Amino acid sequence: MPVNKDAEPVAGTRIVVTAWLAKEDWNSKQLTDWLQGYDLPAFGHSDEPYLWLLRGIPEADERYPAKKEFARRVAALLNEQPDVKPTGKRPEQVLYNLLMLCAGLSCSNELADPLFNLLQRHALQGKWRGIDLRTALKAALISNQRDLRLLPFWEDALRDGEQRFLTIDEYDFVEAARLMPPSAVERGSPALDPIGKALKIVTERWEHEDTRGEIFISLAKKVIDTYPGRRMWGRDLLLQAVQQEWPKWAIEIIPGPYPEYISRIIQNVRNSPFVTARSVNGLITHGFVESESKLPREHPDAHSMEEAHKASVKFLCVGA
Repeated sequence: MPVNKDAEPVAGTRIVVTAWLAKEDWNSKQLTDWLQGYDLPAFGHSDEPYLWLLRGIPEADERYPAKKEFARRVAALLNEQPDVKPTGKRPEQVLYNLLMLCAGLSCSNELADPLFNLLQRHALQGKWRGIDLRTALKAALISNQRDLRLLPFWEDALRDGEQRFLTIDEYDFVEAARLMPPSAVERGSPALDPIGKALKIVTERWEHEDTRGEIFISLAKKVIDTYPGRRMWGRDLLLQAVQQEWPKWAIEIIPGPYPEYISRIIQNVRNSPFVTARSVNGLITHGFVESESKLPREHPDAHSMEEAHKASVKFLCVGA
């Protein structure tokens, strides 16, 4: 039987992490030491300490409360402002591993506010092993969103390809949008307008490339897969296509699966000779109306299609 060389250090890390999380008289110095690789079981130099700390979080029923407590303690270290008050023998390693640990924990209740405060200070600088620390901050921010507060920041950063502090591209914007809840009380639901904007940016930046369709489908599918079981993705994306004025080629390849009546709307767009945004949006709106009229009132999608019809008509009237 092959031996798992990582099993022993993972088990050892889990023991020390679990013991630390159980202590009431903890302090951030222990975490700072771990982020530099001190006091952890020997695991070589191929992986950074944050990876082993994430592996060391207890499994099964213990995992969720352990992650929350770990994130609370990580937040305490963030609140000590290590970006302006360097800590540890290797401050850049501390910051890099701290931020990547935040990204891996993905506990927005505990981490969204201290990370946002770090962003607002605009003091983070430096690199660890050639990686800009602001790249790690970007990953941490994207993974710990709990409302729409970062949307204006992402949009500003994307406008010219970069902001004074962080660099962002269309892939980052899609990633941020797909993990961005509409509000603190609607986590687990997609923020549809940011998603629609992000995918529109993808169509603009890849408009003249041969691989545009492949890239668009891949990113749209990634968004859809983030919220498995959501029934109305076809309708949602068609409505975003109207609101954000996606090009016809992108609407034609909106990935499924989706109900037959959504498929029919997309097929009508595909078969139409019209290419202008207003003409294509009119086709989609007509498709919503037709679908609404044909669905029995007791059908689970009837109300949803009625809402899509009203929203698309309203947009067309405003844009007239």
